[in-house]
Amino acid sequence: MENWIQKITARDISKYLAAIYCGWLVVKSVNHSFHVKANQRKAEAVLNERNYRWVGLEDKLMLPISEELERHIISLDLQGLRKGLILSRFTSVQLVQVFARRCYIIGRENNYTADERFSEAFSEAEIADSKLREYKKQGRLEELPALHGIPISVKEMVRKSYC
Repeated sequence: MENWIQKITARDISKYLAAIYCGWLVVKSVNHSFHVKANQRKAEAVLNERNYRWVGLEDKLMLPISEELERHIISLDLQGLRKGLILSRFTSVQLVQVFARRCYIIGRENNYTADERFSEAFSEAEIADSKLREYKKQGRLEELPALHGIPISVKEMVRKSYC
């Protein structure tokens, strides 16, 4: 046994260490590839779930609205949107329609959105419109919150479990 140990040279040890290191690199690469593919499958599942949630419901997004009104709405700032709602130049449902349509088309085209709440947004807009009409009749518009009836989008503020 002593003769065998004495025959090992520094060169032999460096060869063994190089082989072990190369093996470790291969295992690390395979492991990385496995995790990348698993994450890609998860991301595709989330994307497919988001994309197919609205299949057949696009009609609500594509309701006719004049191009002039759409351009006008898009050009407004927050104060302009609130003033337009109060003066009945447009409704909350129309606001949601314009912004949801843009989100639907542009957001999906460029993968900007992870989660879309279009149906909930339309429901909330209908409620906001009826509440606005009620408060207008009662002369209590100043009691409405500043963002009442105005759709907002929250981006990267809430951590998702799949991110």
